Amino acid sequence: KMKSFGEFITEDFQRKYASTVLEVYKINEELNKQLKDMSLYTAQFGTEAGPTLSLPEQIKENCQEESYDMVNKYNTQDNAACVQSPKLLSLITSLSALMLQVKRVADGERDAAELQALKESVADIQSTLSGDNLKVFQDCVEVHMQHIQQGLSQMGNLTAFMAGSGDK
Repeated sequence: KMKSFGEFITEDFQRKYASTVLEVYKINEELNKQLKDMSLYTAQFGTEAGPTLSLPEQIKENCQEESYDMVNKYNTQDNAACVQSPKLLSLITSLSALMLQVKRVADGERDAAELQALKESVADIQSTLSGDNLKVFQDCVEVHMQHIQQGLSQMGNLTAFMAGSGDK
């Protein structure tokens, strides 16, 4: 007989444990079958011709378009002093899109696709920055985005999907 924490494991316990493992295995097989059936079923909806965007890409694209419209609207209002630099306008638009995504996730169901879109947007913004600007972004924006993502994922019970949120 085997020992566990100095106690013997009874044969009855071993039988119960083995039957529980077999039940979990059968449930897992059934879930995998259901998932495969569901994938086949949903695949028929995605057979349209032309390129399709993943859900995180659609979310990012929608927020990017909305932020572009918003930034252009307020940047050309009342002939006031406006931002002229295309790079700066692009950064403002990207950061605005990021805030729109945060709002969408906070107001919505907090699904994995929305949180993935947030992570991808942060990475996209990072890829456009260099040197001191990258360090400022990491210290002033990325850190807070990670906290927001963790809070939203816990509220929406999506902690498992956020395992790599701190990875760069």
